[in-house]
Amino acid sequence: MVIDAKLIVHGTPLGHDTWNARPDEKTYIEGFYSNSRARGTYLRIETRGGAEPVVYYHYLVYATDGQKVIEQKGRTSDAHYVGLTLRLEGGFSDDVQGVYRLLESVFETRIAGKLLERTPSALKYRVATLADGCNGALKEAENYMMSLINSGFIRLSGLPAGTSSTPNGTAVESNLYEAGVEALAHNVLKGTALLLSPHFTTKRERAAGKAAQEAAARMQADCAQKVQQAQQAETKASEKAQRLESELSRTKKEKDDLQRQLQTRTPKGSVGDRIDEVKRELVKLTASVQALQQKADGQSPVVKNSYSLHNSNSGSEKKYSLQSCLVSLFAVLLLLALIFGGGYLLRSCIGCSSDKALADTTQVAERTGDAGLQNDSTTTTGNEAVDDSKWEEAKEVDGKVLDIKSYQGGELHINETYTVSAKEKGSSLVWKVSGGKLESTNNDAAVFAPSGSEVVIYCEINGKAYKRTLKAKQKE
Repeated sequence: MVIDAKLIVHGTPLGHDTWNARPDEKTYIEGFYSNSRARGTYLRIETRGGAEPVVYYHYLVYATDGQKVIEQKGRTSDAHYVGLTLRLEGGFSDDVQGVYRLLESVFETRIAGKLLERTPSALKYRVATLADGCNGALKEAENYMMSLINSGFIRLSGLPAGTSSTPNGTAVESNLYEAGVEALAHNVLKGTALLLSPHFTTKRERAAGKAAQEAAARMQADCAQKVQQAQQAETKASEKAQRLESELSRTKKEKDDLQRQLQTRTPKGSVGDRIDEVKRELVKLTASVQALQQKADGQSPVVKNSYSLHNSNSGSEKKYSLQSCLVSLFAVLLLLALIFGGGYLLRSCIGCSSDKALADTTQVAERTGDAGLQNDSTTTTGNEAVDDSKWEEAKEVDGKVLDIKSYQGGELHINETYTVSAKEKGSSLVWKVSGGKLESTNNDAAVFAPSGSEVVIYCEINGKAYKRTLKAKQKE
């Protein structure tokens, strides 16, 4: 077995140049000059040729971040490089680590420092051309390489049958110390170039890098999900804040409306001022009543009588004088009118004529007597309970409805004003609050609904006593 070995030197001393290359190889080798993406130092192994392919081992030195490759006249470029090629014809070496160390030794001992000037940050060509062999330096480098090969520095063997040529651009990268016979056999001998360097990542590093990328992708996805959740939470919080703000505005408006209503219904002045005003009006009222009484003494014997309300449950008899009843009734109306702003009602009551007041008083006395009040000489207060035992609960009697004039089947509200009215001539109503307080005993009289929850209407129709119980509640 005869294997022909040869060293080819190429690079960019002043533009691209080669030494010891055959004419048909110059164009092929010149392709390394145009590979501006290559970085650092690596070994490229590939085959060329027809029936008997030639195996090329290219040791290529390109610029790195810490070391530039500079032409003889100082020009720099990422495409500048220095190349040593071991050309084997008739055989090959599967000892890829040995070939790398062989060419590395030739470069360090015979090229750098002679053909190139080495500095900490650059490799600079000392010559402008490689054609003359640099005064024998390149031939000396080839002889040195051959001596190492002949001494068995690398293993050599014949090419196996079926070895293919390497198409342009087809290459596989691998770390130098992970590549072996299998790497060469599975790639170079089957038509794929093999790129080897101790600086290329190992399988473990690539696996770790892949795992790191996958972890980073998961973290990024998790972050994106959390950001989306935070945005959704922020949107919900913003919507809730808007709802609360709207509710607060609505509540504030309701409060302002209630405040205005309260101010409208609340009389002006202090409680002491209102009491003084009540006292003054009571004095006037007492004088008016006394005048009416004196007039009544000369005109109507009916008014002179007093009336009593019998309570069969207790067996007692409470007596009321007409004057005391009238004074009590007017005092209550006056106090309520002053408290709830009913000044107009008060002035109307006080300003009525004496004759009209006397007539109304006589009517009240007569109607009260019809509803169960009997003539008596004893004066009563009007605050005792009506005897319920004689009254039959009924809403309608012979077509006669027991009702309140302004009620009409609706709701009674606490502290609202209503009018008591009998529906049939000859009937008499008594307005009573549950608990015993007699508020009014006349027809068509304005009264206030009680503060309790129950209102009872008493009525005597055709000599029979009936009552109707109604419910009162706080107005919403």
